[in-house]
Amino acid sequence: MVATAVRQRPVPRPAGRRPLWRRVLRTLLRAVVVVLVLGGLLLAGGWVLTPSVGDAADRVAAHLTVHGARALQGPVPARIAAALTATEDSRFWSTPGVDPLGLVR
Repeated sequence: MVATAVRQRPVPRPAGRRPLWRRVLRTLLRAVVVVLVLGGLLLAGGWVLTPSVGDAADRVAAHLTVHGARALQGPVPARIAAALTATEDSRFWSTPGVDPLGLVR
């Protein structure tokens, strides 16, 4: 008597149904794409809405004119510069240009 191997057919999946791992992977990929697109839109909106500093001197002059003031003449005294730096950003001289703690705040 010779034993013959019986081939079993694979269990068919329902038509149009993908395996669970593919559905999860596709959902995660979609979520990552949505987060990246929304982050890009937020970044672009912030870039557009942030005023430039190129016309800062003109804006200061216009503000002074409206209030009847005049601009300071000559160099700014060292004590005034130190006081302004201390009140605005105490880590000004120790950060590499962008304050990481300020960004987080």
